[in-house]
Amino acid sequence: MSGKEAWRLGNIENLFRNRGFYREGIEFLKRALLLNPEDNFALDRMALAVKSRDEEVEKLRAIEKEALKLANETKPAAPGE
Repeated sequence: MSGKEAWRLGNIENLFRNRGFYREGIEFLKRALLLNPEDNFALDRMALAVKSRDEEVEKLRAIEKEALKLANETKPAAPGE
């Protein structure tokens, strides 16, 4: 039974990952791997999910950095300047 349940949890992760919800998907993979720690397919999915999550975080950091740069460039002058 644990093999089928691990497979189901892995498929739930797939749904989350395809929608860009990497953190949520990773949690389902952790549960799947608790049931079947030697599941190479789940391990591969975990690597892909972590990589996708990290890439998304880097994109968000770059956007945040650019937004702060633009905000500072377009900051209105204080009265009296």
